[in-house]
Amino acid sequence: MKEAKKEKSPLVSIIIPVYNVEKYVEQCILSLLNQTYSNIEIIAVNDGSKDESPQKILDLAKKDKRIKLLNQENKGVSAARNNGLNSANGDFIIFVDADDYLKEDFVEYMLKLINKDAADFAYSIKSFQSEKEKQTEKEIIKTVPGETSVAMLLSPDVTVGCWNKIYRKSFLKKNNMQFLTNLYYGEGLNFIIDSSLKAGKVTFGNRKVYCYRKNNDSSATTKFSYDKLQNGEKALKTIEKKINLNNEYIKAMYTLHISTFYLGTVLKLIENKQVKNYKNDYRRLRKNIKSNLSYIMKSKYVSTYRKTMLLVGAYFPHLLTFANRIRTKRIFKNSVK
Repeated sequence: MKEAKKEKSPLVSIIIPVYNVEKYVEQCILSLLNQTYSNIEIIAVNDGSKDESPQKILDLAKKDKRIKLLNQENKGVSAARNNGLNSANGDFIIFVDADDYLKEDFVEYMLKLINKDAADFAYSIKSFQSEKEKQTEKEIIKTVPGETSVAMLLSPDVTVGCWNKIYRKSFLKKNNMQFLTNLYYGEGLNFIIDSSLKAGKVTFGNRKVYCYRKNNDSSATTKFSYDKLQNGEKALKTIEKKINLNNEYIKAMYTLHISTFYLGTVLKLIENKQVKNYKNDYRRLRKNIKSNLSYIMKSKYVSTYRKTMLLVGAYFPHLLTFANRIRTKRIFKNSVK
């Protein structure tokens, strides 16, 4: 009697946009090569880097054929991810930021999530962000409708980004999913919201397998740029046009999300002494926060902590800026290395 033929494990394509990350990219790729699940292809897309990032990737590619380097002129992170997506051969797609890295069971865990209930895409709501963090003690895995996932991804419980997630390639292809190239701040949130809106089922877990670095000075999330903040607001307004605001959970999380974004922009303007340069926007943003407060304060979906933060920020932003400065320094110092 012949032995049953062993089913081949599916190929997972891991796409990394690369731009001037020579300090981090080697650690990132090595964490991919050391995965417990080995049937992967690594597609690094060099978005016109001016440092040694491409050479570091090429040196690693000489030792492992699973690594492929694509080069393009500087077109932005969305174009880079689209380039990688269009070149991917895998059954599943994962995006990783080049200044982050993964625990060795990341891919294995992501496959476990997406295959549990044959979901269109899946993610973990938790990640390692601090060196002092411990692994999740009680693991939870749930499958929800796409609309519920929209609200979850807009909530403060999940860090914004297309990373820490896995997508079924057939699902992305069927829905012509691409990153919006007119967005470079908030582009990831748009992608995962679009994925949720088009998904039949979405599975999430809470195991920490992704290490999200928060001490990269040149990161879009740490370096001040008012153009990026304006693009971030544009990204949120793009989302507002797509989602169902008649769903109370979605409406509450979107209103909280954009209000928190407005508050963050106000604090950055104060912190960087830019209020005089953008005084009209500064007033508009504070007015928007105050106009959303009455709804947020009544919402059962918003925590007391978030309500208090927005209330203090709306009327005493300089006080909150001082507290936020201390918090940011602590986060930077304790970030995963």
